[in-house]
Amino acid sequence: MTRRRDTGRQVAAAAVAIGVVLLLWEVLGRADALGHDVLPPFHVTAQVLFEAARTTIFWHAVVDTLVQWGVGLAGAIAIAIPLGLLIGSGRLRQRFTRSTIDFLRTIPPVMLLPLFVLVWGTGLRMVVLLSIYAAVWPMLTQTISGVGQIEQQTLDTVTIFRINPWRRFWRVLLPAVSPFIVSGVRVSAVISLFIAVVCELVAGSPGLGQLLAQSQVSGNTALMVALICVTGILGMVINALFRSGERRLLAWHPSYAEGH
Repeated sequence: MTRRRDTGRQVAAAAVAIGVVLLLWEVLGRADALGHDVLPPFHVTAQVLFEAARTTIFWHAVVDTLVQWGVGLAGAIAIAIPLGLLIGSGRLRQRFTRSTIDFLRTIPPVMLLPLFVLVWGTGLRMVVLLSIYAAVWPMLTQTISGVGQIEQQTLDTVTIFRINPWRRFWRVLLPAVSPFIVSGVRVSAVISLFIAVVCELVAGSPGLGQLLAQSQVSGNTALMVALICVTGILGMVINALFRSGERRLLAWHPSYAEGH
């Protein structure tokens, strides 16, 4: 009962906050506070978005973005988690790879965009590969950190009792690392969406970013702002879905059972 009451209060607070923001947006837009019609009033932006949502071009763009996001994230998961478990389970491997990982993950993915376009063009392959590159690092580092958090006493016990590798993986390694992996996947999911939209915006790949660039060139500010909002909403929905999935998948874990 208390949990439902807290949830209701959170929803009410969020609704009030959104209402205040939209009202402020409408007032600033009508007053042209930013100048040069940079910020159209909310009702104009909503109307333009409603009209755009009635076209197949808009929904094709949404689907293109989500496909590129999904494939990129799936590729990053397939690479980062096994590699993180492999590196994290050996101290020598961690020492040899730490500097390389630290160097590669600090390179902004956008800086690599011209190189990726030169090699793979502006199609699906380029967007997916750059999304994979960007999304790999949070999952990889989180997985390595998770393996490193396992107590040495636990590992020694497993070795002493000669538990086979398959059982060791499912009964010891995976349960201990799961919270780190899941949180890394959630962070990478938003990063993958961001990179997909940037590729579409800069390189002209099909998707919401391409529509945004076209609206900028044509001077359709209202549509441009509407597409920015759509991208933000997609990011919020993805993050909320992954948070909900995280709580459900890890309900058995003590930290989540305590209301993490």
